Amino acid sequence: MSVLAQVAIDQDCIWNQLMPVEAVQHLPQPQQPNRLGYIADAKTWARVWQAWHPGLTVPQVDFNTEIVVWIRNTRYLNHIKLAGVGLKDETAVVAARETRSAKPIEAELHCVMFVLRRKGVERLSDGSKSIVVIANSR
Repeated sequence: MSVLAQVAIDQDCIWNQLMPVEAVQHLPQPQQPNRLGYIADAKTWARVWQAWHPGLTVPQVDFNTEIVVWIRNTRYLNHIKLAGVGLKDETAVVAARETRSAKPIEAELHCVMFVLRRKGVERLSDGSKSIVVIANSR
């Protein structure tokens, strides 16, 4: 039985803000409805960033060794805070704290994105759902 090993996340590579609902259409197509997902290429990252932060420089990510992971609202507008990431059996388990509200998503949703090293990561999980990280999805 393997143990959950904490994964260090660079605090300068965590973005935690409201996102316009329209920006979701720039996320990778099959993952758009998901609460948890990832970006594995620079072109998609640039489109998402510009839709989320128009006019700001796109943060550099080495997509040969890293991915950008997101966790976001899908139904209600709740504040989300990244609590940590652990690695167990090649699954990066993303722990997040989320407020509870009954306010439906309208123009904005809350989203946290962060850079995660790919090495040893074959899946992502938020504890309830697991998705496969495709090795060469660029």
